[in-house]
Amino acid sequence: TSGAAPVLDGANAALVNNLLTNGGFDSAATSWTAGNSATLSDEGSGKTGNCLRVTENGDANPYAHQSVTTVVGKLYQFTCYVNAGTEASYRISIGTGGAASTQNFLETGEAADDWTSTVPTIVFEATGTTTTVSLHAAGMSSGETMEFDSVTLYEVTPGCVAANTLAMDG
Repeated sequence: TSGAAPVLDGANAALVNNLLTNGGFDSAATSWTAGNSATLSDEGSGKTGNCLRVTENGDANPYAHQSVTTVVGKLYQFTCYVNAGTEASYRISIGTGGAASTQNFLETGEAADDWTSTVPTIVFEATGTTTTVSLHAAGMSSGETMEFDSVTLYEVTPGCVAANTLAMDG
């Protein structure tokens, strides 16, 4: 409501109005659910404190997921930081069909080992009243890890934000 840009990294207290609970992973991996035999843990080696570590525990492509209430037709912005643990391949999926669904977005990439690999800012239009964000550690072998930090999902309102005289039509 203030028109200020959302905070995209930090502890939970800094991520004001974040729709995802515990996106800063201050004290545990609570509010996130493990999928595909993943083991979720809270580690102290994150970008801004603690982070979520996804460990492959017997099934390929383990992930953590969380569902939130959204409004059909509204715009939402997702971002997070990704760090290679013992594996670099990651996938982010956002959809209305539950865990690992991709109706709204699918992003894949390779993470660096220094918290500089940021998933690009993803803006999407909600197509359902429940949207699930899934953080995948892709192509892993048993015991390998991937780390995520400052995971945010904000409702956004389009507007003119440039420091010039141009409007939406250019």
